[in-house]
Amino acid sequence: MPKYHLKPFAKLPGYEVTVLINCNLSGNSDLSIDLEYSVTGNLNNLKIEESVNDPQRTEELWKKTCFELFLNNNLESNYIEFNFSSTENWNSYFFDNYRTKADYVQLPRSPIIKSHRKVDQYNVKISLEFNYPNLINLNNLFISPTVILQHTNGTQSFWAVNHDKNHPDFHLKNSFFPLFS
Repeated sequence: MPKYHLKPFAKLPGYEVTVLINCNLSGNSDLSIDLEYSVTGNLNNLKIEESVNDPQRTEELWKKTCFELFLNNNLESNYIEFNFSSTENWNSYFFDNYRTKADYVQLPRSPIIKSHRKVDQYNVKISLEFNYPNLINLNNLFISPTVILQHTNGTQSFWAVNHDKNHPDFHLKNSFFPLFS
């Protein structure tokens, strides 16, 4: 599985964020994705909520610690955003254009989200499956794994492989890169 090192938008010493991504295409357009996010550093300074008994599709996960994945085919205008919370709640959106939400992405089943916390490391493993024939072509699949960390002082830090503006914006095409490069 490829491993990506995410960078904070603003300097933030003492933390490292990585993600491992494995994608498999079965049939013509069924895609399964396995992700493993890892946050290393002083976890006492982060707000990481405990998992809930009944995880479900939930809005505005990005307002707290959130693990995200953006998918785009050949840098076209439409794209998909997945949000995953440490609570194991999740959501997925289809966008027609930049920040123009068109619909929810329907999944055959809820993603499987499992987290594990150590003294100085927090891992989230996610498995999801979906079918979106107009978007999925592994040879032209562009991705952008991102993380938002909520800190105990109320601030947030924004992590991505690439940042491209004067403020963090994970929806910009310049933050996407080919899955197989």
